[in-house]
Amino acid sequence: MKVIAMIIRNLTRRLERLEARTAPAAEPAIIEVVYVAPDGTEELEWRVEVPTSAGPAWLRRLRGTV
Repeated sequence: MKVIAMIIRNLTRRLERLEARTAPAAEPAIIEVVYVAPDGTEELEWRVEVPTSAGPAWLRRLRGTV
């Protein structure tokens, strides 16, 4: 029984560490630039969605995306 309890604790710790490293992806950041003319009218609007990182830094380095 002791061995089984030890294995369960070990697996639980490993699962917690894995979950911490694979946090859910956040929503992408949105950058919006609006040019307003001197008379107060909006002349130009530019919007871009910047994706969030593709996982933790150690994983991005392994994939070669850093």
